[in-house]
Amino acid sequence: PVTPHRGAVELGYWRDDYVSLFVRSAERRAPEINRGYYARVQSCFLVVEQFLKLTGGECQVVSLGAGFDTLFWRLHEEKNSPTCVYEVDFKQVVARKALAIKTKRKLNEALVEAKISGNGVSSRNYHLISGDLRDTTDLHQRLCQAGVDFSLPTILLAECVLVYLSPEESRGLLHWASTSFPSALFLNYEPVNLGDRFGQVMLSNLRSRGCPLRGGLTCETVADQKKRYSDAGWASSECVIMNEIYGMLPVEDVKRMEKIEFLDETELLHQLLEHYCLSWATNDDRRLGLAGIGFVG
Repeated sequence: PVTPHRGAVELGYWRDDYVSLFVRSAERRAPEINRGYYARVQSCFLVVEQFLKLTGGECQVVSLGAGFDTLFWRLHEEKNSPTCVYEVDFKQVVARKALAIKTKRKLNEALVEAKISGNGVSSRNYHLISGDLRDTTDLHQRLCQAGVDFSLPTILLAECVLVYLSPEESRGLLHWASTSFPSALFLNYEPVNLGDRFGQVMLSNLRSRGCPLRGGLTCETVADQKKRYSDAGWASSECVIMNEIYGMLPVEDVKRMEKIEFLDETELLHQLLEHYCLSWATNDDRRLGLAGIGFVG
């Protein structure tokens, strides 16, 4: 696999000692793109950290469409792990990730009592399973078999995943998550504001590369993002444009990051950030204060 994330990591945008173990080569991207990746990675990680703090680590992570994400290992390195991490993706991705975990000591030494095969990974603190997010009945069964405790506080992660599903499919997934996890936070990163000229160019470019955004119509506004959570039964929801979140990230680290690559003109960066958002919804039967998770300007 090739991913632009490794290119940003190699330049020092953020630290990730594990992505190179999954990804053969780095794709170099423009500074605006790398800053956007930085904002995405840092903001998602900050939400996960808040969730872990509120639950005291007595929780689980369910990563939907996890790809070659390294969150499990980064949290383990920081000694800030949840009870268990469950990752779900298509079987082709799972097979490649499982092979990397099996053959790289730095990856498999973090697992407790692991069983690794071409079909996935099973251990006390990490599971990698194949599944199709469009079939929530099968997904639920696979998570049950892997040992998910649906009563345990759970953070579900979906980064640029829902937008590739049809509106009906994403609605079904959000409804399944809301009804299955009474104490949970669903975190979603994806495009927004696609109805304007810049958004239409984004859609056109992705279509020309064979990556149509089937769920683009559900991403037109911030209000659309919040409404689909309430329609799916979530108790509370928030949606923040990445332009706003960029200004709420830790100031000193942003200053460090911005020195890595010179950016003569910031207009394109702001346009990009205006067309992505971070949204999250909560159910809080345990009254942990999950609705208080977020960003402070």
